[in-house]
Amino acid sequence: MANITYKFDTDDVKVFGLQPDTDTLCFVEKNLNSRTELEALFQQFTNGDKVTVPTLSHLGSTMSELIASLHNLALDQIELVVIDQDDKRSIEQAGGLEGFMAQLQYFLELQYKILGHKRRNGIAIAKEKDNLINEPTQRRYRGRQGASIGLKLELLADLIRGIKVTELATTHSVSRGSIYNYKAEIIQKYPDEISTVQHILANEYLYKKVMTTKSNDEFNQTFQLARLPTKKNSQIDVSVVRQLLKWKPSLGKTPLLK
Repeated sequence: MANITYKFDTDDVKVFGLQPDTDTLCFVEKNLNSRTELEALFQQFTNGDKVTVPTLSHLGSTMSELIASLHNLALDQIELVVIDQDDKRSIEQAGGLEGFMAQLQYFLELQYKILGHKRRNGIAIAKEKDNLINEPTQRRYRGRQGASIGLKLELLADLIRGIKVTELATTHSVSRGSIYNYKAEIIQKYPDEISTVQHILANEYLYKKVMTTKSNDEFNQTFQLARLPTKKNSQIDVSVVRQLLKWKPSLGKTPLLK
């Protein structure tokens, strides 16, 4: 177990009383945009560590990132010590960190709803104005371009294999909060596909059988044998399963299972 301190380069240690002793690892963040030290910190953690931060705002540049950071700390059973008295009081009044995270999640979702109403109203106004414009290229509203379903499935495929959220966020240049949102979206949309993939990954024989198929048709035939008995009658999207397994037509070699 380690005692870890995370602070900004601009923090006044006299204000926060952050004077690390010889047994404390200190991560000093110099780039508040990329927060590379925060990412390094999450790679460093092991169960039972204790991390001290001046304020909760140090753990994320957005509310989603803060919630993701707190979620990671809870998963890794990291003890969080916050110096700021207002933050400490808020956590205590919520009944602890778990209750505090639930409150943050509620207010974040409430914020999304408020912004959603505002956005829909703005879209309605823009469309109304666009109806008066004959030339499509001069119209203002062109729709929202979100992350592709392919990227979301790719991220979940890596999460299933144990790759950490912080590593994926760095690799794909997305926030940790977005990755958790994508994960929740895919789990809700494809529950049967995900449980089937987990079943295949847990069985080395099935995994080898499925992953060494050489065509889509062969994959589909082999996949029917590999399906969970409880999922035999469910409508499973095989293309989603292929993406979650990261399947490609085989050349006779079994892909490494990480």
